[in-house]
Amino acid sequence: MAYFCVPNTYKQMWLFLWPIYFYFDKQIGHKRHYAIESLIQLMNGNGLRLYKYFYNAHLKKLFALILNKLRLISEEKWWEIERNDFNSNPSGIQLNAVFQKIK
Repeated sequence: MAYFCVPNTYKQMWLFLWPIYFYFDKQIGHKRHYAIESLIQLMNGNGLRLYKYFYNAHLKKLFALILNKLRLISEEKWWEIERNDFNSNPSGIQLNAVFQKIK
């Protein structure tokens, strides 16, 4: 099994987040972004097949992060949002995928 957490493709994200995302890409050093289809193709070519995938860092989580930093939401509410952030909604900033070796 192999777990990948990669930047999601810009096409899936809210348009107004693109400039912020681009800025942080430069700061962090991200060189490329992936759609699940391109990641599957890349991994299949390397002997791995998709087991499961999900997204995180959705818009609601970003707002919660800001509110948490400003101490405007409780720790309990923060963790509730955090738990619900991992889901199949493709608008998340991060794409997470688990692959397994093809036998």
